[in-house]
Amino acid sequence: MALASVMGALAVAISLMRLQVPFPLLFYLKFDLAEVPSFITFYLAGLYPSILCAFLHFLGLLVRGSSIFGSSMKFAAVASNLLGISLVRKGRVAGLLGGCASRVAVMTVINFVTFSFLFPNYMDFSIKALEAAGINVSSRTEGFIIVLALIAGFNTIHAFLSSLAGLAIVETIKRRLPSL
Repeated sequence: MALASVMGALAVAISLMRLQVPFPLLFYLKFDLAEVPSFITFYLAGLYPSILCAFLHFLGLLVRGSSIFGSSMKFAAVASNLLGISLVRKGRVAGLLGGCASRVAVMTVINFVTFSFLFPNYMDFSIKALEAAGINVSSRTEGFIIVLALIAGFNTIHAFLSSLAGLAIVETIKRRLPSL
């Protein structure tokens, strides 16, 4: 509980520093370093403390003034990634692939529902972002497919970056503090 709390606070602090890199084609998607503390927590303490860390980050985003929708999307992405790693955890590579697959599947469904039913105007905005990036879209359906594919690609990259960064930090800590 203490580790999850400290790492959750670190995630909020990283969010406040806005250590993010925008995804080039859909600039509203951001590679966010604030996910890494949840993965560090996972590799040090397991699934439940890491989910608690991600939830505390979610609460911190809300207190900071972020939208409940965006904060919920961030939490869903991280939690599904952690759950996927935990479910597959037969080896490091298999766990990373499982986490990635879980995150992409969950976020694709959520984005499908978001663009289809909850906020269809987001799709219009996304299509305009694609056209601004030089990608010609001939129909709304084509735009929908391209946007979902790009978001899946973004989530794939983000899953590996966050997981590997957390794993690298934990491995470095374990080498320096062998009693862990």
